Amino acid sequence: MKRNKLSLPAIFIGIFFFSSCYSIRVATTMGQAEPDPTNYADGFYRLKKVQVIDTVLKLKLLENDAMFLQNCSSNGIYSLEYRVTLGDVLLNGITFGKHRKVRVKMICLKESN
Repeated sequence: MKRNKLSLPAIFIGIFFFSSCYSIRVATTMGQAEPDPTNYADGFYRLKKVQVIDTVLKLKLLENDAMFLQNCSSNGIYSLEYRVTLGDVLLNGITFGKHRKVRVKMICLKESN
């Protein structure tokens, strides 16, 4: 009776592909999102005003990879989603961390009356 065994490289490649695509969303429960009646997207972003930042950061040797978001004036942030894909991980690995792809979706808080 033969047993099919997965080789170690196949397991490593499988783990690499499945673990490199993820997104993290942080949202507040204290407040309301800024409305957008023209946004008919499915799911969480429906009827909310979404700001998208999609860029590549070019980092220097002694530079910190912090990014400051100043699009929400003084109201604050309702929701923030950071997304990483396989292509982003490959770009970061091939350039030895010099280029980093950043995808952020942000929703501001609704202005209070």
